[in-house]
Amino acid sequence: MTAFKGKQWLITVAVTTMVWGLLSVAFSQERVLAKKKDPPASTSLVQDMFNVVTDCGADGTDAADDRAAIQSCIEMAKNDGGGTVYFPSGTYKVNGTLNITSGHLVLMGTNNADTVIMGTNPSVTLLKVDNNGQVVNHTTIRDLNFQYEAPNASGTLMTFNQAWRTYLLNLNFGSTEAMYKMGSAIRAVGGNQFFVADSVFTYPVDYAIYTAQIGDVYLDNLEINLADDNTSIGAIFDSNTGGIYATNVNVTSGKTGFKFVDTIPNTPPPNYGFFTNCLADTQFGGIGWDFQSALSMVLTNSWAASAKTIGIYADQVDGLGVYDSRIYNNGEEGIYVTANAKNVTVSNSRIAGNSRLANGDHAGIYLVPAATNVMIRGNTIGESDGFLNTQSYGIQIPSGTNNGLMIEGNMLLNNVDGKISNLSTGTQQLITNNLEVNH
Repeated sequence: MTAFKGKQWLITVAVTTMVWGLLSVAFSQERVLAKKKDPPASTSLVQDMFNVVTDCGADGTDAADDRAAIQSCIEMAKNDGGGTVYFPSGTYKVNGTLNITSGHLVLMGTNNADTVIMGTNPSVTLLKVDNNGQVVNHTTIRDLNFQYEAPNASGTLMTFNQAWRTYLLNLNFGSTEAMYKMGSAIRAVGGNQFFVADSVFTYPVDYAIYTAQIGDVYLDNLEINLADDNTSIGAIFDSNTGGIYATNVNVTSGKTGFKFVDTIPNTPPPNYGFFTNCLADTQFGGIGWDFQSALSMVLTNSWAASAKTIGIYADQVDGLGVYDSRIYNNGEEGIYVTANAKNVTVSNSRIAGNSRLANGDHAGIYLVPAATNVMIRGNTIGESDGFLNTQSYGIQIPSGTNNGLMIEGNMLLNNVDGKISNLSTGTQQLITNNLEVNH
């Protein structure tokens, strides 16, 4: 009797296991079938996506003003607690400003080649992210082209005020078909965690990017094409832009590649920047890297070449490191360090072909002796890398009292007037183990 009860229990367990297994298979098949169902017809029902054409009535054929339709889609996403406003391929004319006043919102096009937001009023901002100075958290704009309809525009394509966690991805600003189809591209004041990546800027009148009083600015894989003018600037970092992480940013032509200023009273200068593989190239109007005011900036494997005047200008900067970089073919000095500069290091870099516009008039590095704590070591300075011996001296220091100077272990090649001209006085200097080579 006991053996029978044991067998009965085993049979019950086996049957129960088989039933649960069959139910599991059935549920799994139901889930698979559910996944294969066609999506609903209205995109607004899928992950809170709003199609500006089918859901909001935008034209998108370059024939009508779509501002009201696009704004209505933005408001629908806002009222839904966030969502994606989707632009099919087309050209969307906007007479006025599109406003984003709340976060968790995405503007997304099909691609940045043929999904165009076209401003028809060239003097007003095309897109504004601002909630009366309150934080706007999580905004993403991607796969779109922003430009004004007419050239010589004065407006800014995008402005951001107290924007946190902002992502600008795979965008085109301006147009290759006509010059100056934007006054400027991006202006961001206040906020934190501002990302711009995989984007192209073409021919702004004033600048491509401006930031101030904002933390953690990330710039990655950007091409900034300026016009051959004496006005436009690639990127301006103003007061208390804190934490700049730039990689693979290429600025070509214009007046200045990268500019660092402190224009807001009682505010720290831009600070703590890391620039890797960044290029300032062929600045027709002036300077490649213009450090008018900055704190703790580092350039690594970067480039300052073919500027009309100076490759790298270091003025009121406290902490500037130039490492493993190339300073080539600038019209005047490759690097110019003023009396206001502090804690400047130039190391393991290649400095050649400078004084291009006046052969033998300007040095590879010009250093005012009152600059504080300057170290120049391990560089190749002079005729090399395909550039001729156009520089007067490899390093030139005029008269004055030095204030902490180390020049060590540099190789100086065929500079017109010699390797180092040092007219400074004082005991706070070490100049040693520099090799002059003349072929």
